[in-house]
Amino acid sequence: GLDLKRQVIENCNAIAKKYGYDGLSFRCGDVKDVIGELSPDMIITLHACDTATDEALAKGVEWKARYILSAPCCQHELQKSLADRGAFAGLMRQSILRERLCDILTDSFRAMIMRILGFKTQVIEFVSSEATARNILLKCEYGVKPGQPGPVSEYLNLRDYWGVRPWLEERFGALLGKHLERYE
Repeated sequence: GLDLKRQVIENCNAIAKKYGYDGLSFRCGDVKDVIGELSPDMIITLHACDTATDEALAKGVEWKARYILSAPCCQHELQKSLADRGAFAGLMRQSILRERLCDILTDSFRAMIMRILGFKTQVIEFVSSEATARNILLKCEYGVKPGQPGPVSEYLNLRDYWGVRPWLEERFGALLGKHLERYE
């Protein structure tokens, strides 16, 4: 396991030791800095901030993980590039509403991209919204044909409507681009 906070790592390692999980270890670090081929069956992320959720999704795809469970956190990249869109101008003027709209769009883009890349993807509420506003879980299981026209079209329509290029699309580069260029 990885986390940027030393206290979290120490706590996780203590719990693993307490319950006899000798093969389980945690260390301080950022998933983007993990180099080399790994072959995990499952990737789990919990509230990885900003583009860390996207990086974990990308690593899971690159490592050919069969399952990816991700409870996303914020992602500010979209907020920086999202233009006011006619009828949405009043909504976009309010920072909290703009942030929530960007969260929904970002998680939609994430789910659509995972689907394009061959993952059966569900967006579910995993805890009550009374516990946290960040209660979305992307549940991804590899096993559908990548690049299907329906998901690609849905993604491109939404992306182009808002006039943005999600960070995850940039991160995947050619891997995703080969599916998109046929339809652009």
